[in-house]
Amino acid sequence: ALMELISLLPIIAGVMIASMAEPEFSMFAFGCAMLSNFLFAARGTYAKICMEKGPKLSGADLFAVNTIFAFVLMAPITFVMEGQNAISGFEKLTTGKAPVDFMALVNGELDVKKASPSPSYFIAYQLVCGLYYYFYNEMAFMVLDLLDPVGQAVGNTVKRVVIIIAGTIVFNKPLTTNGIIGSSVAIGGVLLYSLVKSGAFSSK
Repeated sequence: ALMELISLLPIIAGVMIASMAEPEFSMFAFGCAMLSNFLFAARGTYAKICMEKGPKLSGADLFAVNTIFAFVLMAPITFVMEGQNAISGFEKLTTGKAPVDFMALVNGELDVKKASPSPSYFIAYQLVCGLYYYFYNEMAFMVLDLLDPVGQAVGNTVKRVVIIIAGTIVFNKPLTTNGIIGSSVAIGGVLLYSLVKSGAFSSK
């Protein structure tokens, strides 16, 4: 509906303002983030079509199938193009001899400036990071199973504002004026979209 599309504009504008307020702002990185949003929304739309019109698969099942196909397609290409570099880089990086620290592994700790990791720790670290990322994306597909693609895309976009706010709290980094304005506009946009989606402004 037209009102739903209009209500998305404050969310997009808020995220743009909040992102541009960062001191490390890069137009190239900003463009990549916007492209990421677009592709994420396109993936969600296509995945929702597959859930509704394709074989009866849950969000988690669909993502698992998607991951398997992606691995089969990309693994040979990655091995041919980056295999030698990956092997040589692994051998140069993993010169440590320390045993695997499972608590550091769970917390995702890897500081190569302090000490080189052991081969076993580095492999385990990659597996843990892969699992975390897999569960993160699987949760996104499970949410998509419950929502429509636009609702999920809104959540994914506003996530960036939430990360900016969380970063100011965790790293004790004060928000800039633009950051406060952008975050407020984006959060207000989410409220507006929710009201429009629920039919609060529709004529009875």
